[in-house]
Amino acid sequence: MPSSGGGFGQSYNAQAAVDTATMLVITAHVTQAPNDKREIAPVLDKVQALPQALGSVSTLLADTGYFSRANVQACLGHEIEPMLSMKRESHHAPVLERFAADASAPETDDPVLKMAHLLGTKTGRALVDCASRPWSPCSASSSGSWAGAR
Repeated sequence: MPSSGGGFGQSYNAQAAVDTATMLVITAHVTQAPNDKREIAPVLDKVQALPQALGSVSTLLADTGYFSRANVQACLGHEIEPMLSMKRESHHAPVLERFAADASAPETDDPVLKMAHLLGTKTGRALVDCASRPWSPCSASSSGSWAGAR
C-alpha cells in the first residue's frame, strides 16, 4: 500500500464494526485496499450475517474516509441509517454554534442531503464525535448503533 512518506510498504487495512453501547467488536476483516470507501459493503454483509440473537443494527457511524453516495445507498439498502461524516469536522465548534437550534429538515428525497442535515443536528454531531473516538462510550447513541473503526 502507498505509505505517507512516499513509496509503498507491505501493510494492510484492518476494519472493525463496533457496538457503540458496549464497545464490543462484532465483525472484523483485513484488506489490502488503501481506500476505506470500498469497506462499507463488506462490513454490511458481515453485520447482516450475525445471529439474530445479537439484535439488529439501526445506524452505522463512520468517519469521512468512508463517505460516498454509494455507501449511503448501501446502508439504506440494508435498512441501516447511514451516519457517514462528509468532511473533517472541527472538534471545537464556536459556542453559539454549539447551542444553536437545529435547522429544519430539508424537503428532499436525496438521501445524502437528508444525512447531511442529520449530521448537522446536535444528536448527529454527538454521534459522529463519538465515532471518531472509539475508546469512549457513545452516550448519545441508542442500542443497535454500530461504528466503523480502524
